[in-house]
Amino acid sequence: LFLMKSVRVVKLLVLVVPARCVGFSSQRSILCKSAADLAYLLIVILVVAAIAACFAFFLETGDATFDVAAGAWVRRPGSSLADAGKAIPFQSVPDAVWWGLVTLCTVGYGDVVPHTYAGRGVAAFLMFVGLVVVSSLFSTLSMSFSAIDAERQALKARHEACRAFYLGVKRWIGEDADADGASPSPTAPTPPRKRRITVDEDELARVLEAHERAVEEKLHAVGRRLAALEAENRRLLAELSGGGPRTPPECGRERDIGNRPLLSGGP
Repeated sequence: LFLMKSVRVVKLLVLVVPARCVGFSSQRSILCKSAADLAYLLIVILVVAAIAACFAFFLETGDATFDVAAGAWVRRPGSSLADAGKAIPFQSVPDAVWWGLVTLCTVGYGDVVPHTYAGRGVAAFLMFVGLVVVSSLFSTLSMSFSAIDAERQALKARHEACRAFYLGVKRWIGEDADADGASPSPTAPTPPRKRRITVDEDELARVLEAHERAVEEKLHAVGRRLAALEAENRRLLAELSGGGPRTPPECGRERDIGNRPLLSGGP
C-alpha cells in the first residue's frame, strides 16, 4: 500500500510540477541534454572506486590475520600501526568500495580510514581523482545550462523580431486607413472604409517562424539536389572522356558532340 501511494505521488509530481514550475523544466532539459556525459562520469566513478577499493583491501589485509573465532580481520599484535591487535576497518571488498565511493565523491565520513602507508597513498590518489571528477561534473552541467540558455535567448530574439514585424505591419495598415479617411472630398463618393485586421500576435509569430523553418528546409533540399546533379554531371563527363585526363581539345569536341555522329570515321 505504501509503495502504491508513493507511485501515485511521483506520477502527480511528474504531471503537475513540470507544467507549473519553469525552473523544474529547465533542470529537466539540462539533465536530458547532458545524460550521456553524466552516465559516462558515473561509470568512471564506479570503475575507479572498485579498483581503488580492491587495492586498499589487499594492502590493509597484508598486515592482518583472519580471526576465525571473531570472524574478522585483525591487525597483528606486533604491528607498529595504531590499530595493532584490533579489527581493521576493511573487512571485505564491499566495505572498501563504500570507502572508495565516499572518498571519490569528496564526502569523507571518516568511518572507514586506511592505516597502512600504502593504503593512505591509494586514498590520496583517490582524493585527487575525486576532485577531477567533481569538477568535470560541474563543468558538464554548466555547459549544458549555457547551451540551453543560448537556445532560449535565440528563440526569444526570433519571437521579438516577429512581434516587431507584426506591429510594424499593423501600424502601417492603421496609418494607411487614417490617411485615406483624413481629408474626404465633399463631392467625391465616400470610399468604402477599410476593415482593420485583427490578428493574434503570438499566432502570427508562430506562423512566421514555421514559414521560416520551411524555407530553410527547402533551401537545404535544393542545395542537396544541386550537389547530386553536380556529381552526376562529373560522372557523365568522366564517362564521355574515357576516364583519362581531359585536354582542352577534347573538351572542345565534347561541346559539339551532339551535332556529329558518334561512329563517324573522320577526326
